[in-house]
Amino acid sequence: MRTVRRISLVVPIVLLLSGLPVAQLRTKPHAVLDSLAMRAPGHIKAPGDFRMVGVSWDAGSPAPTNIRLRTSTNGSRWTHWTKLDVSDVGPDRTTGEAAPHATEPLWVGHARFADVRFDDGGAQGVKLDVVDPGADPTTPIATASASPGAPAIITRAQWGADESIRKKPPHYADPTQMMFVHHTATTNSYAKSDSAAIVRSIYVYHVKTNGWDDIGYNFLVDRYGQIFEGRYGGMTRSVIGAHTLGFNTHSSGVSVIGTFNSVGPPAAAMSALQRLIAWRMNASFINPAGHTTMTSGGNPRYPQGTKVTLNTISGHRDVYDTDCPGQILYNALPGMRSTVAALGDPKIYNPTLSSPVITPNGDGVADAETLTAYFSSSVNWSLSVLDSAGTSWFSKSGSGISLSATWNGKNAAGVVAPHDYYRFVIKASNGHGTMNTAQIQFAVWSFPDGTVFVRPDNWVGILMNGKLRHPVAPDVLHSQYPDSERFGAPATVNSVYPSGGDLGFRDGILAKDGTGTYLIADGQRHPISSATMIALGFSPSAVISTTSKSLAPTPQGSTVASGSYPNGSAIYSSNGGEAMYVSGLPHPFITKKVRSSYQITDIQRAGPADMDVTEAQAQTPLGFHDGSLIEQSGTSTIYVIADGTKHMFRSMHEFTLMGYKTSNVQTVTAAEFALNPNGSSI
Repeated sequence: MRTVRRISLVVPIVLLLSGLPVAQLRTKPHAVLDSLAMRAPGHIKAPGDFRMVGVSWDAGSPAPTNIRLRTSTNGSRWTHWTKLDVSDVGPDRTTGEAAPHATEPLWVGHARFADVRFDDGGAQGVKLDVVDPGADPTTPIATASASPGAPAIITRAQWGADESIRKKPPHYADPTQMMFVHHTATTNSYAKSDSAAIVRSIYVYHVKTNGWDDIGYNFLVDRYGQIFEGRYGGMTRSVIGAHTLGFNTHSSGVSVIGTFNSVGPPAAAMSALQRLIAWRMNASFINPAGHTTMTSGGNPRYPQGTKVTLNTISGHRDVYDTDCPGQILYNALPGMRSTVAALGDPKIYNPTLSSPVITPNGDGVADAETLTAYFSSSVNWSLSVLDSAGTSWFSKSGSGISLSATWNGKNAAGVVAPHDYYRFVIKASNGHGTMNTAQIQFAVWSFPDGTVFVRPDNWVGILMNGKLRHPVAPDVLHSQYPDSERFGAPATVNSVYPSGGDLGFRDGILAKDGTGTYLIADGQRHPISSATMIALGFSPSAVISTTSKSLAPTPQGSTVASGSYPNGSAIYSSNGGEAMYVSGLPHPFITKKVRSSYQITDIQRAGPADMDVTEAQAQTPLGFHDGSLIEQSGTSTIYVIADGTKHMFRSMHEFTLMGYKTSNVQTVTAAEFALNPNGSSI
């Protein structure tokens, strides 16, 4: 038999500050949440008036069941009992936000006392969470602003979001593929002037009670047709919310304030909901009457990784065992899809690029960009490619319900487009004076070999022979290039350039792990004894202590003999000459500045009578290492070394756009500058 208990706070709460009573302290510009531990029978008197309430428990604890609540303003006259449902909204696991461990919040109007009953079922740390939404902001809601083409949307600043409680920057997941419709499961009885306070209360409840980074919904709509901006991060961007557990990624969620199991939203709310969805789907080029396939991030109905085909306008219940958004509102969704599809015709759907980045260098890999799209009806369309300065590089026009166009990365005169960000601009007209426009950005890259990419997730790749090689550990990266030469790159970099596999230490490195000491030469790791190291002049202090992981990409070769220097060995003579073995022969460094570009960790004294360095004088001097940035003294033109040749930047625009820094540029002499032959311009 389950026991129904009446729960209360053991100790009355009194708050004083500077001699002011509690009632005066509660008048604050932002919402305030009090979390009251429930440990003994009796009614609960909150520290001050509250307008929203919910019940929470410790994360990981079983949830209480049969939760009911009533409230009072004076402790003697009580409202009817209201059942509180355990929250069925929540974040995806990828955002690191807390799993739900609370009820949905309930808007109660005004109250000071609460009476809660539930079957505990072993629940631990049960609390009553009460919210005072604070005062409305001074910015009049009548001045609500939004982006061009949007319905009037009340921004976070206008409804009074306290940005100081937001925990983390927003997470994004391009593209947005669909929208979920919810209801807040709160009362339908509220005034228009209450709506901003309701949104503020949901916001603080989601952050402080649920433990989320921000409010869960991307948008909210009240019964009067007012639209509210939800989660921070940009209303037209693919912000990951916390509204549809397992399906927040690549979706946007809108919740209608109220409960719609037995009644539907008023006409004003439905009209606003339709206009909002039409605008938001237009911004992401989504067909409101279409379908999309989503991958579950994991919830009780769809295990992680499950592929689910859904209407692009779906209800919460389509992916979760819930009655949300209420039966009446859910029944209205099929008609809503047709209504939304007709708003703003002609629509441009699903413009798709063959690649987010192209490299028109004639190597057959991502040399051209193809754009496809389709329309809601037959249209006359035009297409152009513009660079960041607005210069046109390509244009095409046609008619029909779809388009497909390929740009080869050149203008009409055959000039290859330089490194820059570009955009396709589509204009579609239905012949009745109505036009729609879409812009899709992509990039033209001309990164040379030797470029070191560091993505936001700290993945590192070095471009070698047109392929990305991944240093398997920081010590491997440092042996190839100094840290100062690294720079950021979009996550798409490894989808444009083919993988060249893992990268090990460069030639000339001495490294040891638990299996022995090795000299890296000709891309292999050669076992070397202490006696051979001494005979060849290597210093034991130059040996890098590393791991088997760092050595794994480099296959094992033959044991080093004491009679000759392996490739990659750097030597010096008594008269100060320096050289490095390449292809079995010592090639001289004409200056220490050139030698330093190779990140050499050890240089050995040459053999008797400096014969090796004397031999080096007959070989071609070495130029700067790939990845080096140089400019000749007395000039202002910067070059990057790639494949042994130097490539001139056409302008500082390309230099900056590619992520390079002027602090890494070396000023060199005319003799040093001449070491590397000229290559193509960037």
